[in-house]
Amino acid sequence: MRRSQVYARGPAEMGFNVTPMIDMTFLLIVFFLLAGTFASADNLRLEVPAPHESVAAELDRPSVVVNVAPYSEAEVAAEPARRGQAKLWQVRGRRLRAGDGAGLAEQLRQARTASGAGEAFEVEIRADRSLHYGQVRPVMAAARQAGIRTMNLTAREP
Repeated sequence: MRRSQVYARGPAEMGFNVTPMIDMTFLLIVFFLLAGTFASADNLRLEVPAPHESVAAELDRPSVVVNVAPYSEAEVAAEPARRGQAKLWQVRGRRLRAGDGAGLAEQLRQARTASGAGEAFEVEIRADRSLHYGQVRPVMAAARQAGIRTMNLTAREP
């Protein structure tokens, strides 16, 4: 058999190039890692209470999460009057000083406007179980001031 003059080593072999597939796989992995990181940035590490009885349902409506965070154990040990008090509020990754009702209402109003949901917009309030209820009431008042009618309190599943 005579050798090809075009291909010095013989006829070309067919093969499958997996480089683009590997590139796409790594891009997807990076995308999901970053998306998960940004999604978890809205949630502080809180130990939410377990409900005694619940009528909660999983709803798929536009909403924003407000975290009500307590003082740390070290801060409470240094000043016992801080036990049960809220240290900060966090909404959409922005931390506000607890008690800044006007600032929180403005953040909630901006989130509601940006969603375009109007009356269907909801706020989800997450608070640590060590906080007194009086620390959550100002968050509810700020949501009402922002024109939000539906508020959900988050609790741990039993």
